[in-house]
Amino acid sequence: MAKKYKKEIWIGVQDLSKAYDRINISLLRLAMARLRIPQTVIKLILQLFTDRTNRIILHNDNISDLYQVMQGIDQGEVVSPLLWIIYYDPLFARINSLRELAFTVELQQIRNIWNPAADQKVTYSTTIQSYLDDTTWVAPTLTHMQTLLEISNDFYELANIQINKDKYRLLTNNKLYIGKEIELTLGSDLTKVKINKKKEGVRILGVYIDAFNSPSPTLKKLRQTVTLFSNTLRRKKLTHNHIIYITNKVLMPILEYRNQFQVFTIEQCNFVMAPIKKLFKQSLHLPRSTPDALIHHYLLPSINNFFYNQIFYPVYDTTITGGRTPLLFHIPNITKSDITSLQNKRLIFLDQIISGDSSFLLTFPEMKQMAHKNWKGAPPNWLKKMENTEIWTTTNRRLINPLNELPIQNILIQAPNVLPKRENQLRNQWASHTPLDAITPRKKTTLLKPCKGCALHTYNVDRPLICTMYIVTSSLCKFKLYNQNIMKRKFPNTKNSWKFPTKHHITLHNMAYNSFINLNRSSFSHFNLNSNFSKNDMVHNCEFTPQELAMNCSLDKNHYYFLYNIFKDGSLSSVGTDKSIMGAAWVEVTSSVNDTFQCSTAHLPSSTKAEVLAILSAIIVALTHCYVTIHTDSKNVIDTFNKTGRSNLSQRRIMKLNNFSLWILIHCLIKTKSLRVDMLKVKAHSGHSQNDRADHLAKDACSIPPIFLAISHYSQAPIMVPTLANYGPIDKNIRKYLQRITNLHTFEKLLRTKALSPLFGPTSDQFDKIDWELTKDWIARSCDGSICSAVNDRHTGFKIKNLGHILPTVDKQRLYYPKFYPDLPIICILCNSAAASNTHWGLCHQHHANRLTDYKDCLSVLIEALETHKEIATAPSAQIAVSTSLLGCFDLEHNTSFYILLYNAVPNSLSDLIARFIRSRKVKNLVMNTFLSTFMDNIIRKYWRKYALAYKQ
Repeated sequence: MAKKYKKEIWIGVQDLSKAYDRINISLLRLAMARLRIPQTVIKLILQLFTDRTNRIILHNDNISDLYQVMQGIDQGEVVSPLLWIIYYDPLFARINSLRELAFTVELQQIRNIWNPAADQKVTYSTTIQSYLDDTTWVAPTLTHMQTLLEISNDFYELANIQINKDKYRLLTNNKLYIGKEIELTLGSDLTKVKINKKKEGVRILGVYIDAFNSPSPTLKKLRQTVTLFSNTLRRKKLTHNHIIYITNKVLMPILEYRNQFQVFTIEQCNFVMAPIKKLFKQSLHLPRSTPDALIHHYLLPSINNFFYNQIFYPVYDTTITGGRTPLLFHIPNITKSDITSLQNKRLIFLDQIISGDSSFLLTFPEMKQMAHKNWKGAPPNWLKKMENTEIWTTTNRRLINPLNELPIQNILIQAPNVLPKRENQLRNQWASHTPLDAITPRKKTTLLKPCKGCALHTYNVDRPLICTMYIVTSSLCKFKLYNQNIMKRKFPNTKNSWKFPTKHHITLHNMAYNSFINLNRSSFSHFNLNSNFSKNDMVHNCEFTPQELAMNCSLDKNHYYFLYNIFKDGSLSSVGTDKSIMGAAWVEVTSSVNDTFQCSTAHLPSSTKAEVLAILSAIIVALTHCYVTIHTDSKNVIDTFNKTGRSNLSQRRIMKLNNFSLWILIHCLIKTKSLRVDMLKVKAHSGHSQNDRADHLAKDACSIPPIFLAISHYSQAPIMVPTLANYGPIDKNIRKYLQRITNLHTFEKLLRTKALSPLFGPTSDQFDKIDWELTKDWIARSCDGSICSAVNDRHTGFKIKNLGHILPTVDKQRLYYPKFYPDLPIICILCNSAAASNTHWGLCHQHHANRLTDYKDCLSVLIEALETHKEIATAPSAQIAVSTSLLGCFDLEHNTSFYILLYNAVPNSLSDLIARFIRSRKVKNLVMNTFLSTFMDNIIRKYWRKYALAYKQ
């Protein structure tokens, strides 16, 4: 903050000498009485440290005589840290009362990029922070620092506290004092204190900081930590599984703690982790040039990526609305000055600098007009970089690949007043349609012509020749027109019925779209279904008004029931697609009315969330002081309901559960309404009429418009809860949720790895022919049954090298040892017909006949295993099934499944074939491993040895 807002700051770091041993028991009694601790408790605690004797263990293992302890408390006692805080607290109370001495920064936290009035004013103020005997002083000037030290010296003298002067450190961003010595009063003496240099950090509770917020001290310390780990592990006989555990479970938490105030680039993270990555590659006998995508990929034995691990830090609040596409992704070679320029102009999203139809890059004057700002100076460098990138055409600034959705922009919208008339009179309305041939919309005048008739036309007796559409709405937008006489002079052939808006039709289109966003897509608007819930947020439907939803989601109020018997169910449709939707429904069976309710939602879809949504909607409509019995066929929902209802469950543990925001609201409603809720298990699809009815309603609900839950009370929790695209909270274990995102990114990097391109085919269309989960299990499978062994390390390393096409063939050896291999065409010495490479050794013509025979033997093993473990009676003969599958093609050079198997991956053709015979997952893995082990021994290792031996000879 001091660096960003250019404010002077002074930081003093001090350590107290023998803090526990110097506590005065009489002063401790007064300090405890100051906090109004009962005298009985004070006497009970102080009896532990009064009228007692100690002995000392001497250097020759002898024990000294007893001596009387006059002051101090034992450092090993459990209560000692708390007593020290109580003893030290009067100083904190005095210092914090002097607000004029505090270092204070006021800033405006952006909430919506288009609405500066919504910025939240945040004030950061601090003077003193302490953890046990480590104290940190913060002041805005040297004079204020000296004043703080004078006050503290008086307290230290009174409380018999001494400062360890040798460990005192002073930091400042005032360039006049950097690296110099000044005199400060520490205790009762005047002491010379040297101020740290600009990039010389100081450790505060294990975190290295400096007054300029430079990343250098932290980066240097992280590198030293990783190097220390690497040097320590290098001398041990450890397997790759040992290194994975130590890195992910021990080293990463240490780095995460020490890197709380910095975010490093991927190059800096690679620099930090280079020693441990080298050690990990050595444990698997991989070359140092192995692509990082192979050692950070979750499908392979891997260590965590430190760059991605930064995303998991729960210390950043970056919720800023007003756009969809981050601007930083479109600026090449971005620098700190570019980022500063964007911050000063409040530019975060691409929506702010493109045209209304998402097709053109605005000019700098147009950006000023859009932002309603008059920025001075020439166009910034980041804009010039964007203009020269390949994503824009240089002629007319058109985006080569336009965005799929219209941007969110700040366009002033005026709506006509709704007149309180019972009869609606027909008014002329105009509809703008975007022409597809618009090249430079800023240079064209918009012309509106009356419609000659369309499918939406409703016949009007008074005006039969005019296209009329009847729409009941209050969501209209006004726009201005040019003077008709002026336009006639400019365009002589203009008809009186033609209209010329002052804004372009694309701007009008975007204006209407943003009006629709503001009126109908507010994902966090709140309302109450019951007057008893003035502080609780309920449900917002993006298609219906809240009153309509409350009317649909309510029991018959003519009957006051004290007992509700509800059958509920949930359904998930289109699993795994971007159109996944959840349906929830319930049936109330106690009354003769049999009220029902059904709804759908689409935020973070899962079958369990649909079940929880059904429970929430049932709790919402239940009247107060009622007994509600909910019948469900989900055992998981019942267990989670009972678990979240426990009072001893901490906030952190609750927020690691899926759908925790819904569960928190459910229990809040139960407590507020004084409900008694019981959950009973019903066997699914058992023929129960009411349960089947709820199931059909839930499935039908998937076809109705979705609703979005707006839960705001979770934001009052002490832990930050991020949101997803403004549609709602990510109410899941945030680390696991982000881990899935990073896994997708690492998988994408793996697909782009050049070494793996032969495995995916020339057009990269074969990656979907690989069963990646089974490939993961096969690569991780131990060859000798042990988890940690040197033999398994070599075996696993060979699989990874083979999969990554980095086995030491001649073409790879030339890259590593150019002096030993002449710069001549590399021809296979076995067949003399093809280039020697990783893609050739397994398909060399020299061993074609023997390889085909061995492959048939492997298929025979597969056939025998399928017949032996066959579980599906209707399955065909294993011999016929294998021969008619892709595996049965004996043209091995063109057999994709054979090529995938040859490089230690599992083709889908193999997993689909086994699934036709076996249901049990355990038996499937047994048959799979039997075949793959045979293929590994009889083909992969056999012919690689022959190939490698030929070159050795």
